[in-house]
Amino acid sequence: MKKKFFNVIIILFLTVSSLIFSKNLIYSDTNEMTGSYTNELKLRMSKIEKNVISKYKDVSGNDYNFRRAAQEIYDYWDKELNIIYNKLMEKLNPKAKERLIQSQKDWIEYRDDDGTFRYCIENEEGGTLGINRAISAKIRTVKERTLNLAYIYDNLND
Repeated sequence: MKKKFFNVIIILFLTVSSLIFSKNLIYSDTNEMTGSYTNELKLRMSKIEKNVISKYKDVSGNDYNFRRAAQEIYDYWDKELNIIYNKLMEKLNPKAKERLIQSQKDWIEYRDDDGTFRYCIENEEGGTLGINRAISAKIRTVKERTLNLAYIYDNLND
């Protein structure tokens, strides 16, 4: 039963990821060019996510393994967020740098508050499914921010 549950969670995660990558929910396809940093990032991270998921898929399916995989994926996205943030800081004028710094501080506060909120609503009944949903939401939040900053970076390079 746990293995089946784990597989359902993995399928759900892959479905959400593929929607973000294939449908390009954050930006319209017309705004992106081939070879853009955003597209390269999406492709690279899609491969990383699939590798992480396959690494934990062969281990007996349980919530602990799901959380390990989710944390690893989150860490990769967080690392990419820091990379693109630093790339932007190198390109921006002083006024824009100040705004990006403040924007990032505000986003971190939002991320933390949203994570707490999602944990409360997703885990109202207790149990692991709510925790897993909250973890997935945390990944989506950092992924969206990373892609937003990458998109801004691409537009600066036009």
